[in-house]
Formats: sequence, C-alpha cells, structure tokens
Amino acid sequence: MRNPIRYFQSIAGLATRLLPRKKHQPHQINDNIGIIPLYESDNAAIDICFVHGLNGDRMGTWKWTTPDHEETNVWPQDFLGQDAQADHLDVRILSYGYRSLAPTSEFLTQRTLYRHSQQLLSVLAAVRKDCSERPLIFVGHSLGGIVIKSALIFSSQAKGPDLLALSVSTTGIVFLGTPHTEAMSSLDQSKWPKMLATIVELSGFGNDSLVKHLDRQSLSLQSRLQPFKALSENISIVSFYEKIQPSAKNIIVPKPATGSPYGDRVHTIHADHLNMCKFSSREAPDYQKVSHEILRLCHEANERLQKNWEKYEINKCEERISRKYMERVLSTDTEEQLPNNMALDDFRIEDFPLQPRNKGFHGRTEELEFLHKTLLKRCSPSHANPCSTVNLFGPGGMGKTEIAQEFAYTFRDRFTSIFWIPGASRQSIEQGFVNIARILRQQLHRPTSVTALRILPDLPPGVELDEFQLRSTINAVLEWFQSTENPGWLVIVDDLELEGDHDIINLIPRTTCVHGHCIITSRRPVDWNFIHTYPVRPFSPDESFSFLQRSTGLSDASEHDVATLSKSLKYIPMALDAAASYMTSTQITLHKYMQLFQSPADTEEERPATSLETELTRIENLLLNTMNNVPDTDRLRKTLSLGILEVCCVLSMESVCLSIFLSQSFKNKYPGNTMSAIKELERNCLVALTEDERYLISQKVVLDHSLRLLSDDQRIHASQVACESTLSAAQSLQQLRDEEKSVDTSFAECDLAAVMSRCYQLIKDNIPSSNEWDIDLEMMGQVCERQGEIGDAINFYNLLVSRNEGAAPVLRRIKMRLAKTRRISGDDIRAESLCEELIQPKEDILSTSATSTQQERPLGDEVDLEALRLLKKLAHEKSSPEDELAISKQIATMQEYRLGHMHPGTLEAVQQLSRDLVEVGFYDEAEANMRRVLLSYENMSGASYVKTTEAFEVLASIRLKQGKYDDAKDFFNRALHNHLARLGRNHPTTQKCWSQLGQVYDMQKSYAKASEVYDKCLAILTVTLGIDHPDVLRVRSYKAANLTNRDLYDEAEKELSGVLDIMETHKDIHHENDKRRTALQLVEIMRRNPRADDEAWLEKKVHDLEIEHNIDLHRRIGWIY
Repeated sequence: MRNPIRYFQSIAGLATRLLPRKKHQPHQINDNIGIIPLYESDNAAIDICFVHGLNGDRMGTWKWTTPDHEETNVWPQDFLGQDAQADHLDVRILSYGYRSLAPTSEFLTQRTLYRHSQQLLSVLAAVRKDCSERPLIFVGHSLGGIVIKSALIFSSQAKGPDLLALSVSTTGIVFLGTPHTEAMSSLDQSKWPKMLATIVELSGFGNDSLVKHLDRQSLSLQSRLQPFKALSENISIVSFYEKIQPSAKNIIVPKPATGSPYGDRVHTIHADHLNMCKFSSREAPDYQKVSHEILRLCHEANERLQKNWEKYEINKCEERISRKYMERVLSTDTEEQLPNNMALDDFRIEDFPLQPRNKGFHGRTEELEFLHKTLLKRCSPSHANPCSTVNLFGPGGMGKTEIAQEFAYTFRDRFTSIFWIPGASRQSIEQGFVNIARILRQQLHRPTSVTALRILPDLPPGVELDEFQLRSTINAVLEWFQSTENPGWLVIVDDLELEGDHDIINLIPRTTCVHGHCIITSRRPVDWNFIHTYPVRPFSPDESFSFLQRSTGLSDASEHDVATLSKSLKYIPMALDAAASYMTSTQITLHKYMQLFQSPADTEEERPATSLETELTRIENLLLNTMNNVPDTDRLRKTLSLGILEVCCVLSMESVCLSIFLSQSFKNKYPGNTMSAIKELERNCLVALTEDERYLISQKVVLDHSLRLLSDDQRIHASQVACESTLSAAQSLQQLRDEEKSVDTSFAECDLAAVMSRCYQLIKDNIPSSNEWDIDLEMMGQVCERQGEIGDAINFYNLLVSRNEGAAPVLRRIKMRLAKTRRISGDDIRAESLCEELIQPKEDILSTSATSTQQERPLGDEVDLEALRLLKKLAHEKSSPEDELAISKQIATMQEYRLGHMHPGTLEAVQQLSRDLVEVGFYDEAEANMRRVLLSYENMSGASYVKTTEAFEVLASIRLKQGKYDDAKDFFNRALHNHLARLGRNHPTTQKCWSQLGQVYDMQKSYAKASEVYDKCLAILTVTLGIDHPDVLRVRSYKAANLTNRDLYDEAEKELSGVLDIMETHKDIHHENDKRRTALQLVEIMRRNPRADDEAWLEKKVHDLEIEHNIDLHRRIGWIY
C-alpha cells in the first residue's frame, strides 16, 4: 500500500510549483519610531523631550494645520526653540515616536503603554550618553504621559548608570490631557477603564472586544504606576486639561475638582482632547500658557537637578556602605565580626517612674518570695522557658498592686529600669508606652547611649500622636525591651483587663527567664502560655491582726475584737485598711466601731440592740437640725459640710475619691475650706479621710439612713453636683495631661471611673432633669473606656446617641466610639453594623468632594477611617483575606486624599496594603506599591530610619516570592545592615531579618548555608523570645522547608508537627490562618516524600492531620481527593 504521508507531500510540492508566487514586498521603514531632534542650540544645556499619545505621531501630534492645509506649524520646532533662545535658554528639543497599536487590552496596557516606556528609556539613554547629567524635561500628550511615567519608574529601578541617570536628571514634566490614574480616588477608579476606552476609541483603535476587556487590564496598569507618586517629589509637574467637549461626547480627561495630585500647577486649554496639543500661532493664549510653563521649568531645572543628584549620591553612598559591610560580615565568622556594641549602662534609667511607696504595706511574705524566686533566680543562658512573666490575680481589694509595688521598691537595685503601665484598657497601655518613650528620650542622653537611642523615635513635645506615630512609638519601645544587651528591666502592667480585646497580647513585652521581667496584675487569671499565674488571697488571720494593730495604733485592743472584725471583713486587705482609716480618723475605739457598724450576723455574740439605733438617731437629729438651721442644737456649722455629705449619700459608695470635692465645679457651688469641712464631718463620725488623703470613707448604713432624710429636690441637686463635680475633676486631669505629657494620671482617673459608673445611674434616674445638667457624656464615656469600664462606657455613649443632640460629625464620632466599645465587649455583630452605617455612601462623598476646596476633606473623615480599620480587624478575625484586601485599598486611598501621597500615615497604609496583596498572591501589585513606599522614604528628608529599613525588608520578601532572588538578597542585606547598626547582632528584629535571608539561600540551593543561618537564629530567638513565640515558630517552618530541600522528609515532618502542636496548645497567640498555612506546608512535605507514591499512605497522613488539629484541608488540597 502506498505511504499516505508521502502521497500528500508530493501533492503539496506540486501545488507549490504550479501556483503563482506573491511578489516580494520591500520592507517599509516606519518613520514614526525613535527620537528625532526638532531644535538644538549650539551650547544646549537642557533637553526637552515630547512624547505623543495613542495612535499619535512624533511630528503630527504637535502639528497644527488650517482647514485648507495651506498653513501648518509644529510648535515645538517652529515656536518653542526660538522662544527659549529669546529667553536666554540653550535647549535641545526632541520628539519620541513609537508604534502604538492596540489590538487587545493586554497589548495596549503591557506593550503599547508599558513596554514602549522601556524603549523610550533606552533610546534617550543612548542620545544622552555624553550628557547624562543634563536636566531633562518631558512633555506628554494623553497616554504618552503614562509612557513617560513608566519610563521613569523603570529608570529608578535600573542597574546601569546611564538608565538610572534619566530619573535623577528629570526635573520637570508637562502633562497635556494625561489621566493620573494611579492617583485617582476609589470613587474615580471605576471611571478609569471607561476613560481609557474612550481615548482608545477616539484614537481610532476602538473595538468591542478591546473595550470589554480593558477593565481588568487598566486597573493593573494603575497599580504599576504607583512608584511614580514617590518620584514626583523630585520633579516639577504641570498638568493641562481640556475644556471643550468633542462632538457628542463628554470631556475625556476632566480637570480634578480638588486640584492636581502632583504639584499645584493646573491649567485648562480651550480645545478638545485630540487638539489640545496643537496651537495655531505663537500668539495663541493656550500656547502662551504652555510655553510659559515649559520655559519656567527650564529656568528652575539646574537648581532642582543639583538637589536630585545630591539626594541620589547620599542614597548610593549608603547602599555602597551597606553592600561592603554585608560582604565583610557574610564572608567571615559573624561571631567574631560583630561584637555587641551596646553596654548594660546604655539601658540604665536613674529615676524610676513609680507610684509612691505604700508606707502601710504589711505581710505578704509568701507572695514576695514567689516573685523573687520566679523573676530573679539564676538561669543558664541556654534555658529559654518563659518564666519571667508573672500574673498576680485575685478579686478587687486583695492588694495585688501593692505587692507588685513593694517588690519593685525592695529589689530596685537588681533592675536597670522599672516602668509602670496602667492596664485597664488598650488606650491606657498605649499611653503607658508613650510615657516610657518620653522617659527614655529624656534620660538616655549619655554619649555611650547613642546606639540605644537610635531605637527610639523622636516624639514631638506636647502634640497628640496620630495612629502612625503611636504604632511606631510602641514598636520602638518593644524593640528597646527586646535588646539582648538590655536584660535588666522590669515592667509592671497593673489591673490588666482582657475583655474582648484579643490583640492586647501584642502590647505586653515578651520575656524569657534570662531576659527582662514582667508582672501583670488582674482580677481574672491571664492564661497566656508564657505567664506564670499566682492567686493573691486575703490576709491570714495573723496578718489581719498585726495589720489592724499597727494601722490603728490600738495596741490595747482586744484580740477577740480584732479577730471578729477581721473575720467579718473576710480578711480583705482593702476592707481592713478602710476600717483602720475610719477608726484612726474619727478617733473611735475598735469596740465602738464594731458596736456601731457591724451587723449581728457579722459577730459571734449579741451586741447591745440599741447601739446602732442610738447612733443613727444622733445622726438624724444632727442632719435635721442642720437642714432646718435650728439654733442652739448640735448641727453642722458649715453648709459645705452638708454638701459633701449629701454628695456621698447620693453616690452611696463606701469610699469616694477626694478629688471630686476639690474640683472647681464643687467649689463654685460650695465655697469654703473643703478640708476644714471634712474635719467637721469626721468629728461627728459621718466620714473619715484615709491616711494618704485620697478617699473619703463612709459607712453604708450611715449613708442609706441619711439619704432618706433628703427631700426629692435635695437628692436631685446633690446628684447634679456629684455628676458635674466628677466630670470637673476628670477635666482637670485631662488638662494636666495636656500640659505635661509624662504625668501619669491613671490612678486618679481610675478612681473617677468608679464614681462615674454610679453617676450614670443618677443621670438616668433623674431624666428629664439631668438633660439640663452641665455634663459631657462623651468625656465620661471616654474615661470609663480608658479605665476598662466598657459596660459603663457603652451606657454613656448609648445615652448620648439616644438624645440625638449636637452636630452630625459629633454624633458620628460618638457612634464610632460605641462601635469600638461594643467590639471590645464581644458584640461583634452590632459593632460591624454600626461601622457599615458610619461609612459614608460613595454618592455622599462624591457630592462633598465635588464642591469642596483643597483645604476641605476631599474623601471621607476620621470616623470613616476608624470604621474601616475596625471592619478590617473583624475581617481578619473571620479569616477573610479578600475582605481585608478590599478594606485596605479603601484605607490607603482615604489616607492619601486626607494626608497627601507622601505623608508617613499614607505610606504606612500603602505598606499594609502591600502585605495584604501578598496574602492573596498579587505579588506584582504589591511590589509596585512597596517600590513607591521605599522611594518615598529615600526621597524624604529626615525620613524614618526604621520605616526605610522595614520597607527594604517587605520589598525583599515580595521579590523572594516573585523568584527574583538576587534582588531579594540585595534588599535583605540592606535591611540587615541597618538592623545590625541600629539594634546589634543578637536583637530579635535582626535575627528575624537574617532568617529571611536564609530563605534566599534556600531558593538559591545553598542549603547548608541556609541551615546554618536558621540554627543560629533559633538559638538566639528562643533565648530572647521563648520557644513558643510566633517568630520562633516561623523560623522553624523555614528550617522544615530547608530539611525538605535536603530530602530529610521525616525530620522536616517532625519539625513542622512540633510547630503545629505548639499552635494548637496556645490558640490565644497563634491565628487560625497561621495554623492552616503551617498545615498546608506539612502536607506539601508529605507529598514530596517518596512514600507519597502510595496514595493510601498519603491520604491517611492528611486525614490524621485534619483530625489531630481540627483543620479542614479539603478546599485547599483538592489534588488528593
């Protein structure tokens, strides 16, 4: 049989010979590609380069022609050169052309508008080879402006000096109808694809398929242009916009309502989009405006050029130093190469900011011994158990704070620094960190402390910190605590309240038994894995007896009476102290005190039945005589005394802080000597002043009986005085804090918060009268919120919202506070609902921004921002990275429009956005955003050294995920150099960065080198942070990957299983997402194991993993099932 393949080959060959051949067409040269000179002075000192838009021409785009085609001009060639010469400017004018096709959306955004920028860069570098440092000014029409931006971004990232010089030498850009897509608000971003599609159609490239697919591609282009925002700080930018609508269409690129995002020069041209780059004559007003701006940029070019190159040389010098230093470090034994450059004295604080010592402290030998054994025992350096954080817990009044305080004073010589942080709320803890930072800045001023000081940020005196500054300050203080050369500190977190705020753990300094010490006091046990808990119980009978004898000075008191009183007060130290203070202040005997104020159930024997009744009758007569002003009777001689007692009665609290009666509001209503009035009340056994003159103590039975004697009007008036005086005292504390930021008012405010809890009930009980009282419900809610009284804070905010008073912004702010407190209380559903209600609809924001000036807020307000941040936290807790990303984009956009694209707060938001983009795998977009952040910090004078280093590290991790290992290594090395110089070799932050460099070695198949890095990092981190710290577990996961690369599958599986076991044991520290990610890594290790060829073995291993750690992996690893 004949071979069919040969048969068809013969037929094809015959057809080739018989059919006529198409004649060869000579290759046509496209005259629109490349750069041509339009004008050049003999001694040209400035280059001006024109770039046309889509379907434009390097000559035709700028060419004006009369309708009859008799007159034409190319204004850059015919007008601009002569005008520059007349203005004593020597310029060279160039025009760049490129083949601008748009068959598909990908071709348009990735080649026409993106790849051609690389060609522009190469051609310009060749033309300027002998004059690379000459000033360069661009003029771009329409999408040609985007080509210019892309070219400058490529230039800033280039390795070669000629290409890199272009971005440094660019001193000015004139944009003609260019949409600044990367700077659009989230509201306008939806319009960008349509805008781009209209430009494409207007340029003659329109087709349904292209327009349909422009949406996704245009937003990708938008993200790639992010770094230009940073580059724009070195460039003078002028933007021109069209003013005449083309036929049957809207203006293509409208002038922004709030001005240009770049610079302050914004103009309009009386022409449509296509013709705005053509001018009929030199005298045309629009040409005059454009040429004037170009010539102005030329005059300013040399000054800006000098600044740009100076800044560039500084950055390059730092880069060279960093590279050489790291080459030396990595090529030698790091243990010998990097001696620790900080001494213990660098961290010594002379004046500890402690509360005054309690002179009446008594007993508690066992508790003090436990603290001494646990915190100050000697441990070997290899011992890394988390035993240096202790939690003293127990009900209120047990004396937990006094025990921690006494320990600090007793052993103060054993510590280099001692700090006290009020733990009632997140706000109080954050303020405690700010106070620590200020103390450190004031006291660490010795020449040897330079390195330690570099850890801390500069804090503006007397200025409220924004969120970015607050977070930076807290991180800096935590880094200071983590310094391995700083092991001698003690931090006391007093009265920690954990309700609803799971992230508060990140604010507690983590320690090990060889590094730092921390005491936490709380009412409920803190069950974090790195804490040793110790219950604080009431006094023993012997301690109670000796305490009362010493406190009252009643050495002749009956042992039986003392024992009976102690038992009746349940041996609670605070109750015993209050009784002792009352007896000392009123000078009554212990026996009489028991007769008067102990109920029959509290005593083992019957007391005279008339003792209490007789005393209450005496008090009743005294008060009635005073109220009725009966002459020649026992009565209070001072109206002020009666006023104090009435307030105590309506508050119905056995101890009330004295500051209420010393407030300005109380003095206005009751003039006179407050302390003299209190003495009169003490003489009549109505109240007692504590020894430290901090509280007024009253017996509840006296208060309740006295309250019945008050008329309704007296009760309402006393309630009003109580609420207004309490608020006045809080306002005085606030004023004190504002005047002196380092003053700790937390103890005093905590006392007021307890009174405000009672004030809420008084306000509620006296509605509608209380609506007229001079009280600030918002401030009262804030005080309660700061002191951890979340339920009371919610009550105040709810009451204020229900009144529906005040301007809309005030109500929005209150609702936001209500949402935050509801979230802390665990009511996430209502918190989320409130946040969604508070975020302004886009239509409202758009209408606001359209009518606002640049000084007014163009997009959102502080409430919108807080609501978005809270929603983002809730999304994180729900393990919803897509929702987190969407909210991060809104936050970054809002910050940029509120603060500007170079503000540190904006850059922080963009950096967080980059992290969230990495979480969902959008590495290219994350890289573009981080390039912008890094360039911004490098261009910023006085930029944060810490934030620049952090940007290096984040960008390095992104490049690592993109497979750009050399770039990742360079960025990690620069970050590592900064960490070494600022923190020292053994600091956890340095070691975390070093471990990431180990990942680069792994990817480059230097497995032995990577393994050595991981082992050293783990050895240091476990000592400093503890074996179960998230950073330690992260390095262990790196090590497991390294073991897998070395085909040590069983060891890798064992390593990662250990990580999962720790995560399972301590769910309060390790997020569910981290646990799932670790489990997936473990599955990947199993899959690479040669035994995975047995599908049954692999399926059983994965099934066992799911059961053991309660993880559903079906969605993530469908390849198994």
